[in-house]
Amino acid sequence: MKGDIEDIDFSFGKYSSVSLHDEYKEFLHFREYLESLPPDFKRSKGIVGKNRNYENISELFTSFCNNHSKRSALFRKGKSADDVLVSTWLSFVYDKERIISSIADVPRYQKILKEDLVELAKNSVNEKFPLMAPKSLLSLGIILIYQEAIPSAKTDGVVYVNEHGNPVIAMSLRYSRLDNYWFTLLHELSHVVLHYEQLGSPIIEDFDENSPDDLIESQADRLALDSLIPRNLWRGCIAKESLKEKDLLMFAKEIGIHPAIIAGRIRNERKTYSHFSKIVNSINFRELVFNV
Repeated sequence: MKGDIEDIDFSFGKYSSVSLHDEYKEFLHFREYLESLPPDFKRSKGIVGKNRNYENISELFTSFCNNHSKRSALFRKGKSADDVLVSTWLSFVYDKERIISSIADVPRYQKILKEDLVELAKNSVNEKFPLMAPKSLLSLGIILIYQEAIPSAKTDGVVYVNEHGNPVIAMSLRYSRLDNYWFTLLHELSHVVLHYEQLGSPIIEDFDENSPDDLIESQADRLALDSLIPRNLWRGCIAKESLKEKDLLMFAKEIGIHPAIIAGRIRNERKTYSHFSKIVNSINFRELVFNV
C-alpha cells in the first residue's frame, strides 16, 4: 500500500513554498497523513489501487496545504484512525469557511441572546428552513456550513470563532432526522450564546458520546432543549406519558414547533426508539441538503 502512495505524482508547486526542499517536505507530510487514513476510507476515495482518483487526492492535498497553520491540531502524529477522519472532515469545513469569508460580504457578528434561539426554533415548522438557514444566520454574522459526514467519522458538528470574530457552525447531518438537525443547530448556537469567548479553538461534537461531567456541553444541552421546548411547558406535556400521536400533535401545535422535535425528545428521554418513528423519519435532511 505504501508503494501505491509513493507512486502519486502531480504538481504541488502552486500550493507550497517556492523552495524545492520545502515542497518535498510538504509532500512527505502529506504522504504521512495519507498513510494514517483508515484503509476503508482510502479505498472509498480511490486513493490506493490501480484506478486511483487523482481528483480526490488533489482535493485532500489542497485542503491539507490550505490548513497549514492548523495542521498541528488537525493532523498530529499518533491520532487514532477515527481522529484522522474527524480532522479530515474539519479541514473541509475550514476550506468552505475560507471561501465564504472571501467571496461573501459577511457582516460583523451581532450578539445573539437566549430569546433569539427560542424565536429561531419556531422555524422548525417549515421543513425547508434548513435550506434558508445559512443565509438567515449569515445576516447575523454567523457562518453556517453543511459538510457531509465522512463514513465512520464520529462527528455531528463543530463550532468555533474565526479570525474575524464570526462564529462558524458546521453540521455533518450524520443522522438525517429532523429532531437531530434542530437539536444540533440549537446546541451549537447555545455555545455561541454562552461560550463565545471560549471558541477560539473548535468544539467538535459527537452526540453519541455524552459526558455529564462536561460543564460546557451540559450547559449547551440545557439551553438547546429549553429553546426548543421551554422547561415549564415540557413538564405539562401529556404525550410524554400517553405516547399517543394525537396528544403529541396537539402539544406541538400549542407551542409552535415541529412535532418531530417533541417525538425525538420523548424517545431520547425514555430510551425507547420505537415510538413515533413515522413522525421523526418524515423527512431525510441529508437528501434535502446534499441531494443524496
